[in-house]
Amino acid sequence: DFKTDVVYLYQFPGTPTASSLSPYCIKVEAFCRLYNINFVRRYTFTTRGRNNKLPMIELNGQQIADSQIILRRLATHF
Repeated sequence: DFKTDVVYLYQFPGTPTASSLSPYCIKVEAFCRLYNINFVRRYTFTTRGRNNKLPMIELNGQQIADSQIILRRLATHF
């Protein structure tokens, strides 16, 4: 189940001062914050995208992995 136009961001867990341990995950989260895109964090070590990478997002039921591909998709969609 998903909400329309909500980005579900799958990323590595973070620390009390950082939302994730991965700079690529932080890059996607920062992009969402900068452009006021509604997103929900999903912390994981095991769930990965088709190319076995994190970050991965689910947007309207579609999975997209790799931070550069994610940013391009978010820029065109929003």
